[in-house]
Amino acid sequence: MAPEVLNGEGYGPEIDWWSVGVILFEMLAGYPPFCADEPEETCKKVLYWEDNLVMPTDKPISDDASDLIFKLLTDVEFRIGRNGAEEIKSHPFFQTVDWKNLRTSKAPFIPKVMI
Repeated sequence: MAPEVLNGEGYGPEIDWWSVGVILFEMLAGYPPFCADEPEETCKKVLYWEDNLVMPTDKPISDDASDLIFKLLTDVEFRIGRNGAEEIKSHPFFQTVDWKNLRTSKAPFIPKVMI
């Protein structure tokens, strides 16, 4: 959950962009950014994200990925995406994505389905 949800400030689309940042971090790091043994401690880490959001040093996370994560996991008034998805789509992390042809392009990896 985004800090503004925990603070009872309501829900808007910018909260979903926070979630995208959390998911991106977890996909690249292999663990969530605000992990703790107890739910209350996790909430505290989210509320005080500025002190707790640290990029792992043991994982190869690119500068563009780190920059995007930090721009997603920030105060709502500075969060990328608050002015629409184009802000995110134009971020350097996505520079190789052909957004216009994404639906018709072949996936880079197609898993084998075992029945």
